[in-house]
Amino acid sequence: IGERASFPDEPRARISLRRLKRLQAVTTMPNLVPVTGVVVDVLGHPVPYALIREGRGRFPPRRTAEFLADAEGRFHRSHRPDTEWIFTASSERFATASIVVAVKPEMPAVQLVLPPIHPWIAQVVDAQDQPVPDATVRVGGRTVTQILDWSGQTDSNGRIVWSNAPNQEVDL
Repeated sequence: IGERASFPDEPRARISLRRLKRLQAVTTMPNLVPVTGVVVDVLGHPVPYALIREGRGRFPPRRTAEFLADAEGRFHRSHRPDTEWIFTASSERFATASIVVAVKPEMPAVQLVLPPIHPWIAQVVDAQDQPVPDATVRVGGRTVTQILDWSGQTDSNGRIVWSNAPNQEVDL
């Protein structure tokens, strides 16, 4: 048996290219689990084509993928290690929401519930309390329970609107 490698984020063994070419390298995968889920509104109606970001790991979590739910709000992720994962879903018609899931074999489908939209409205001002036009405001953080990626420009009055902001606190 050749050398062994492990899954990303886990200690890795070195594999020589020579052994790999001779088909003598063996890769050992940890327990991997499929994750299925659905994105719905508070009434349980599917949210089609919601944007979903996933991540895992210690704080801050490592963002691993970004993908769309299907026309019925469903999604499927293959081969996920059995650990905690964060799924954050967003849609133009609803507030962004996240869920932390302990992935394990035979787990039920994940349900991401998007609450009603409550836009975040702010004004950027300078030290003299004057509006700052064309300022960029960016949210790209990862908290223990969210994976966010949003940015916008202030208008001529220094105002900015995040139309589908989460209902939870966010670090700017």
